[in-house]
Amino acid sequence: MSHKLTPKQLKVLSMLASGMSTVQIAREIKLRRETISRWRQIPEFTQEYDRLMDEVRFALKSKVTGVMDAAIKRITYEVESSYGEPKRIRALLHVIKTLEK
Repeated sequence: MSHKLTPKQLKVLSMLASGMSTVQIAREIKLRRETISRWRQIPEFTQEYDRLMDEVRFALKSKVTGVMDAAIKRITYEVESSYGEPKRIRALLHVIKTLEK
């Protein structure tokens, strides 16, 4: 059975993808949690949720990559500089190690 998603379902999907819990969403838009749970069983709802989460993951990965690139450039500058700060280099390396996890 095909199911066209309603504006309210699309709103719930957006809220789920932003990290809100089912309880928070239900409270905010005055829905029962069971309704949201039932919607999550609809194939089109699940497919749209997966698509939105792929977008979120891609955006996050892009941000992490940008931060790592900036940290690597700064480490290179610090190492090549005669005034390089060992504490700054350690801090930047810590940022990279943390982001790699």
